[in-house]
Amino acid sequence: MSSPKRIGTEFDFDNLGNNLKKIRKGLRKTQSEVAEELGVTPGYISNVENSNTAVSFRVISYYCKIGKITMDDLVCGNVDRDELPLIDQKILASAEKMPVESKERMLSIIKTWFRLED
Repeated sequence: MSSPKRIGTEFDFDNLGNNLKKIRKGLRKTQSEVAEELGVTPGYISNVENSNTAVSFRVISYYCKIGKITMDDLVCGNVDRDELPLIDQKILASAEKMPVESKERMLSIIKTWFRLED
């Protein structure tokens, strides 16, 4: 049996807690605010963000939702959306709401319109 091919960026689990912290701080939320919204203690959030404890899927989902990023972006370390120009952020936010088929059509149109290659 052959091993699966690696596609895209590798997961960055070592920095998961730090990535969660970046999301929270980027939104100017305190650990207490996040903890209250999740129904956990601020100490738990601190431990998660400092990689001192395991993080649940529910907590990861919450951070992805508030950060408007995918789980792939989170575990691969692509959490610094504020560094993108505002127009790029708006395009990404719009694309996130689209079904996959619409995204594929839009990508095809963009590539054709601007004569872009993969």
